[in-house]
Amino acid sequence: MTGRGFKRKALTLFIGALTYAGFTLYQSSRLTTNNTTKYFWASTPTLAASPSPPSNIQHPATLASNASLADDVDALVHDTGGPLLLALNSPRKFMSYKLVKELPLLNVYDPVYLCANHIFTEPFKEPGVMDFHTSIDTNLNIIFVGDSVSTQFAQLLQEATHPIKRQAIRYAWHNRRVTPEGSHIAVTPANGTVASIRVTGLMLNKTRDEAKWMQPNGGGGWYASDIRELKRLIHQWRPVHSNMGYSRQYVSLCERKQEAVNMSNTSSTDEYSCEQNDFDVVVHQFSHGWLGNFEEKITWDAIDEMVNIAFETLGATTVVLQTIQISNNVKSLDQLFKVNDLIWKYARDFQAKQTETGSPKGSRAKRKVLVMDTYAYSFSMYLQNSMAIGLIPSDIGNSLQQQLRDSTEYETYLTLTLSLSDIFNSTTTTYLRKNLIYKKGLIHADSNFRKKSLTSYDGMHWCTQATGGRLNAALACLLRCSFGTDYDDSAADEMKDCEWRCNKQYMSLAPVLWDDAERLKMKLSMVDLNNTDIVIETNSTPVLANYLT
Repeated sequence: MTGRGFKRKALTLFIGALTYAGFTLYQSSRLTTNNTTKYFWASTPTLAASPSPPSNIQHPATLASNASLADDVDALVHDTGGPLLLALNSPRKFMSYKLVKELPLLNVYDPVYLCANHIFTEPFKEPGVMDFHTSIDTNLNIIFVGDSVSTQFAQLLQEATHPIKRQAIRYAWHNRRVTPEGSHIAVTPANGTVASIRVTGLMLNKTRDEAKWMQPNGGGGWYASDIRELKRLIHQWRPVHSNMGYSRQYVSLCERKQEAVNMSNTSSTDEYSCEQNDFDVVVHQFSHGWLGNFEEKITWDAIDEMVNIAFETLGATTVVLQTIQISNNVKSLDQLFKVNDLIWKYARDFQAKQTETGSPKGSRAKRKVLVMDTYAYSFSMYLQNSMAIGLIPSDIGNSLQQQLRDSTEYETYLTLTLSLSDIFNSTTTTYLRKNLIYKKGLIHADSNFRKKSLTSYDGMHWCTQATGGRLNAALACLLRCSFGTDYDDSAADEMKDCEWRCNKQYMSLAPVLWDDAERLKMKLSMVDLNNTDIVIETNSTPVLANYLT
């Protein structure tokens, strides 16, 4: 046996012992519950344990100073899918994902946008296009900011991370049919969190703590107290009261002046600890549907203010800006070009300045801004579907698809999409009762416009049971770019290239190649909206780990 092989086998036993300690620590200090909690283990084959422990296994505290050994641990966790509860005892942040063919998405946390009776046209049924979902392991603390579309994205990522506990701290409103979530959070098995705060506009300083602009109204209102409560739940999980709409009826003890005085000496293990942990990642979805002429309101200064709030108030070190998708009431592709070009330019400018000057003094990590190109994804689906139902001639569509695939810069990609401006403007229909302008190529699946497409629920929200695999994979891929890269001149270029490759692979219809996939049986557990355990099991199915061509 080589020295490296011996060391890897030795580390297997060590990780097993560390994982057991992690279970004990996690159950005693993280979750206080009478319910049985199921833990998710990576689906790849478990590494064989060494029959006897070697004498030179090091204490966990020495791992950070031993680069070689730490690299081996990282390989065991990320590359082979070893027990991910190692993260409980490691400050190192990680993101790992698997594409699982035919993995069902149950819409466990999104009971509204189920897209019943929606169908795909034939091109979407090709192998590797829409035939997978994503299983994710991470200890990152991630929060989505935006409107109900952003809430969808958060609920989608929560299901992919197989939460062991979940709760809402604010609901948007209540009616007989459904109570949409406003702010909510879920805990991943690796001690990360996925959260969301619903903001019906832009998250700016002037809209902070403005009840009149809170959901269900427009305006971009948000409560800083909700952010603080979410951050307390990152530090220590406990049951909380849920608010409704813009009400502040239920407020944490930490927000009440008298209790805060009485609890000034509260330790971090008390039930109502007021300590907070920061988010690692903020994902911004621009709520353009609430902004009217959004191309005039989403300015450089507005983006900069939102990004700074993400860093300073939410505590993130990485911000992901989602480009604006094709949706109802987008009047022209020129609108989308103007704003999405601005989003890309802001991210590129931020990255360039960070390379030159670094993050502000006192920052806990180097700050990064990346782009998740949801516009490219929606445009790819719009183009393919419009060709399938006869709205775009095949020769024009095929030529444009090839040019988009060959593009290597976002400016080129955006400029190419403008070639469909005339067709885009002529293939809309107005639904007078709701004053909505629908894009026929996005919502219909036949030339008679009678069948609904799985590309969109209503022209704005996503049919995530069909499209969600790529959304989750794109975000996971981008976060691997961010948390796997430190800034120097070469690393900045490396992250830029990684960002582009993630978007080209997943925010498109580029097929996933299953030829090299490993076939595995999957058993995944999570909790539902009532925190009741549910289990997903599959037979032998193709799986690709951290796939990126």
